[in-house]
Amino acid sequence: MNSSRPKILLVDDDPSVLVTVGDLLEAEGFAVTRAASTDEALRSAGQKRPDLVILDIGMPGKSGMAFLKEITLPTRKLKFPVLVFTARSGMDEFFDGQLVDGVVIKTADPTILLKEANRVLARHGRPRPARPPSGAAGRILIAEDEKAVGERLVRLFNEAGLQAACLAAGDALVEAAVRQPPGVILAKFILPGANASLIASMLGSLPSTRRIPIVIYDDSGMLRDKDLPPNVKRVLQRASDALVLSTVTEVLAEAAKS
Repeated sequence: MNSSRPKILLVDDDPSVLVTVGDLLEAEGFAVTRAASTDEALRSAGQKRPDLVILDIGMPGKSGMAFLKEITLPTRKLKFPVLVFTARSGMDEFFDGQLVDGVVIKTADPTILLKEANRVLARHGRPRPARPPSGAAGRILIAEDEKAVGERLVRLFNEAGLQAACLAAGDALVEAAVRQPPGVILAKFILPGANASLIASMLGSLPSTRRIPIVIYDDSGMLRDKDLPPNVKRVLQRASDALVLSTVTEVLAEAAKS
């Protein structure tokens, strides 16, 4: 995950809020950690040191008020900036003059939450997020036949605010790329029925996909760079997650400029 992105801790006992609001924030370029309880939120806050906490007040067990009490310093300041995110009306009056940075009602337009989050970040000297590429420019298609590896890569890109989907076979990848061209393709070199070089050649021969940049990763030792078509922009040998993410992000940026 890109540590330069503003970190938000989203605290809510409603799983649907954690998913929908968390996804919205990630799509805007924030690094989001989700917590379903006050105890979990306190642990995450201590570990992650968030730039902003978006906090539900009405949770079962220890409430959001208990969380606020736990993060209040002896100087009567909070350890972290906090936006209260609640379905209860009138809470803005309740918190008027309190230590929190604002109150957002859950039924409000979701863009209000984004505006408030950016306002609080600016107030506390935190940078606003650089929004990731949208639409096709921010989508990644992955070709990987090992399920666990594919799921890990999808999670890696999603946490970085990018959309990613994984397919296990080369023919399925080609079909998906033709149907909806992505911003970049990340392909394992050895795949069932084909290798990534052959897939790249096929895509390079089609008018709708020839401009899609391709990144190949290889742990077989069989790949030779001189055999690759021009739409293959990078080759990674035994790459770490960090290198995969930085390389794909770099290729996306290059494609956006061309």
